[in-house]
Amino acid sequence: MNCDMANIKKTLSAAGKHIEIIGDMMERDLIIRLPKDLRETAELRYENTQASMADLGLLHNPPISKSGVKHRLDKIVDFYEEIKAKD
Repeated sequence: MNCDMANIKKTLSAAGKHIEIIGDMMERDLIIRLPKDLRETAELRYENTQASMADLGLLHNPPISKSGVKHRLDKIVDFYEEIKAKD
Protein backbone atom coordinates (compact mmCIF):
# COMPACT_ATOMS: atom_id res chain seq x y z
CA MET A 1 0.00 0.00 0.00
CA ASN A 2 2.85 2.40 0.80
CA CYS A 3 4.40 1.72 -2.61
CA ASP A 4 1.10 2.49 -4.32
CA MET A 5 0.81 5.81 -2.48
CA ALA A 6 4.41 6.68 -3.32
CA ASN A 7 3.78 5.94 -7.00
CA ILE A 8 0.64 8.09 -7.01
CA LYS A 9 2.50 11.00 -5.40
CA LYS A 10 5.35 10.66 -7.89
CA THR A 11 2.92 10.62 -10.82
CA LEU A 12 1.06 13.69 -9.59
CA SER A 13 4.31 15.53 -9.00
CA ALA A 14 5.54 14.82 -12.53
CA ALA A 15 2.19 15.81 -14.05
CA GLY A 16 2.24 19.06 -12.07
CA LYS A 17 5.74 19.84 -13.30
CA HIS A 18 4.74 19.18 -16.91
CA ILE A 19 1.62 21.33 -16.63
CA GLU A 20 3.58 24.17 -15.03
CA ILE A 21 6.24 24.08 -17.75
CA ILE A 22 3.70 23.88 -20.57
CA GLY A 23 1.70 26.73 -19.05
CA ASP A 24 4.81 28.90 -18.94
CA MET A 25 5.64 27.97 -22.53
CA MET A 26 2.12 28.98 -23.59
CA GLU A 27 2.33 32.31 -21.77
CA ARG A 28 5.66 33.06 -23.44
CA ASP A 29 4.50 31.84 -26.90
CA LEU A 30 7.24 29.20 -26.90
CA ILE A 31 4.79 26.41 -27.60
CA ILE A 32 4.73 27.35 -31.29
CA ARG A 33 8.45 26.55 -31.51
CA LEU A 34 7.83 22.89 -30.71
CA PRO A 35 7.50 20.36 -33.53
CA LYS A 36 3.90 19.42 -34.30
CA ASP A 37 4.04 16.07 -32.45
CA LEU A 38 5.45 17.62 -29.28
CA ARG A 39 2.99 20.51 -29.46
CA GLU A 40 0.10 18.02 -29.66
CA THR A 41 1.38 16.21 -26.57
CA ALA A 42 1.91 19.48 -24.69
CA GLU A 43 -1.60 20.70 -25.47
CA LEU A 44 -3.17 17.37 -24.50
CA ARG A 45 -1.24 17.28 -21.19
CA TYR A 46 -2.28 20.86 -20.40
CA GLU A 47 -5.94 20.26 -21.27
CA ASN A 48 -6.17 16.91 -19.45
CA THR A 49 -4.50 17.51 -16.11
CA GLN A 50 -5.88 14.37 -14.46
CA ALA A 51 -5.17 11.98 -17.34
CA SER A 52 -2.64 9.19 -16.95
CA MET A 53 0.15 8.70 -19.48
CA ALA A 54 -1.79 5.81 -20.99
CA ASP A 55 -4.92 7.94 -21.28
CA LEU A 56 -2.94 10.76 -22.89
CA GLY A 57 -1.55 8.29 -25.41
CA LEU A 58 -5.07 7.29 -26.41
CA LEU A 59 -6.04 10.94 -26.94
CA HIS A 60 -3.37 11.38 -29.63
CA ASN A 61 -4.28 11.07 -33.29
CA PRO A 62 -3.14 8.43 -34.04
CA PRO A 63 -2.84 7.00 -30.50
CA ILE A 64 0.66 6.48 -29.10
CA SER A 65 2.01 4.33 -26.27
CA LYS A 66 2.49 5.38 -22.67
CA SER A 67 6.26 5.31 -23.20
CA GLY A 68 5.79 7.46 -26.31
CA VAL A 69 3.97 10.08 -24.23
CA LYS A 70 6.72 9.99 -21.59
CA HIS A 71 9.41 10.35 -24.24
CA ARG A 72 7.65 13.38 -25.75
CA LEU A 73 7.12 15.01 -22.36
CA ASP A 74 10.80 14.49 -21.56
CA LYS A 75 11.69 16.22 -24.84
CA ILE A 76 9.38 19.13 -23.98
CA VAL A 77 11.06 19.51 -20.57
CA ASP A 78 14.51 19.39 -22.21
CA PHE A 79 13.47 22.06 -24.73
CA TYR A 80 12.11 24.26 -21.93
CA GLU A 81 15.24 23.87 -19.82
CA GLU A 82 17.44 24.82 -22.79
CA ILE A 83 15.37 27.99 -23.33
CA LYS A 84 15.48 28.85 -19.62
CA ALA A 85 19.27 28.40 -19.57
CA LYS A 86 19.60 30.99 -22.35
CA ASP A 87 17.45 33.57 -20.50
